[in-house]
Amino acid sequence: MKHAPKPPRPAHLSGDAAAPPKSARFTRDERLRRRPEYLRVQARGKRWYTPHFGVTLAPGEGKARRLGLVAGRKVGKACQRNRIKRLLREFFRRHKEMLPPGDIIIMAKKGAPDLTYAQVRAELFKVLPVRAETDHND
Repeated sequence: MKHAPKPPRPAHLSGDAAAPPKSARFTRDERLRRRPEYLRVQARGKRWYTPHFGVTLAPGEGKARRLGLVAGRKVGKACQRNRIKRLLREFFRRHKEMLPPGDIIIMAKKGAPDLTYAQVRAELFKVLPVRAETDHND
């Protein structure tokens, strides 16, 4: 029995796609990784809330911007939690230069996995203090 030929793989899966420039990557130094880091941000940070996110921003050392993500089981099953975290990382990766220096924790709430990237971006731009001269239309 003959099998149909496989369709060509998309460029982003085939390995032919160029890696994003270093400025567009989400590096290890841009992540909050340890519990004491999260606790420091929660203790010193300013909080904002949206229907789907809780955002905490604490001033940091230097000009670095770091992101911590929280998506508990109330948000949904693992695939839903992973999806919203991917969208939040993408938001940070695209807009980190517009954000003030410091550490940011974004906590997803129930219903967040149902959002599109555009909805995530719009909701976070309403609460995060971004530079006024920036363009939000990516």
